[in-house]
Amino acid sequence: MKRIFLVAVTLGALTLSAAARSPNRVPPPPEVGGIYGDLRDNKMPRRFFGNWCKIGSNPDGAYLYKRDERCTGDGMIIHAKGFRGSGTDPTRCKVLFATANRNGWYFTRFNCKGEQITFYMLLEVDGQLIVEQH
Repeated sequence: MKRIFLVAVTLGALTLSAAARSPNRVPPPPEVGGIYGDLRDNKMPRRFFGNWCKIGSNPDGAYLYKRDERCTGDGMIIHAKGFRGSGTDPTRCKVLFATANRNGWYFTRFNCKGEQITFYMLLEVDGQLIVEQH
């Protein structure tokens, strides 16, 4: 009887161990930051680095940008620690956190002259940057 019990316990432990290593296993949600993931990431993702020139807005009120090293109008320069505006808005903002969701949108919060500003940012396949302020 003891032998059957030990075999059952061993098989149970091996099954749990194999399930934990399964590539299809969904990772547990992060403990910090709730639905936006780990909000301790205080750097902008590298994909957003560079000079961006404002090219307009969409019907929802989000701003559209394209990469342009020689932007002469309104735009922004994004770097690891935040961004600074160019053209008529030379604001400097420090990133507090930037976290992606499953759809590719980044939830970001910046400190701009003591005021916290929240943006949702998405880099489209065609290279346009969509920035929605919330």
